[in-house]
Amino acid sequence: MVISGELVHMRMDSGMFRIKIYGDSAVITSKGTSAGTWKGMPFSFFEWSTSMPESRRALGLRAHDDHAGKPGLS
Repeated sequence: MVISGELVHMRMDSGMFRIKIYGDSAVITSKGTSAGTWKGMPFSFFEWSTSMPESRRALGLRAHDDHAGKPGLS
């Protein structure tokens, strides 16, 4: 679709990030905007995206970061 020119993106961005930590896993959710043309017809919409990195290390987080400064949890 992209190679044929049917789908042309003119804008793709994301923001409003939320990161939730669950033990050694993390879920990242963000809201983004996608705009362009599909078969010559313009479109623009918001979309939600969710990612799950393989590990906290992929996020650059240490295992105790979410407990720092909390008594008995560091």
